[in-house]
Amino acid sequence: MSLLLEFATAADRRRVMRVRPPADMAHFVHYSWFWLDRSLRDPAVRFRLVRLLPRRSLVGVVAYGPFEPIDQDASSRIVHIGEIYHLVVDRAWARRGIGRSIVRRALVSLRAELPAVSAVRVSHHPANAASARLFATLGFKPIGEKVDHETGTRDVLCELDLRTPRYPPRSPP
Repeated sequence: MSLLLEFATAADRRRVMRVRPPADMAHFVHYSWFWLDRSLRDPAVRFRLVRLLPRRSLVGVVAYGPFEPIDQDASSRIVHIGEIYHLVVDRAWARRGIGRSIVRRALVSLRAELPAVSAVRVSHHPANAASARLFATLGFKPIGEKVDHETGTRDVLCELDLRTPRYPPRSPP
């Protein structure tokens, strides 16, 4: 599966709002427009449209950047650890392995854009079994909790060590 992570701009807002998770996942994810807006204010937050090649169909969105131990607090960032902040596969494309491909592609991009990164973290709601399975199959290990700024939920915090030979090169294919 060949994916393109495409830089998103303010002009993409309507496209971003049309990317909706499956109904059973909607209560686990923040609004994608929130992450688009945050990336427009803060260049350290990378928000990307995810397109499936060769037709360039919009299949999802992803946001990543430096790890923020304190949710939405840029002053808490740790530059040698990356974070996937947000991942949504559109409901029309869900359950086809696209989420896994997006994470893999995001890891490659993160390493290329932030070369000092030696690990990547992601957090998910404790009841989100699909996310827990996805990240576990990609080698992420639970390491603790991260409190969601908006809801106060203690999300499961997972980490992937990029220094292992199994993980992606520093430059995109």
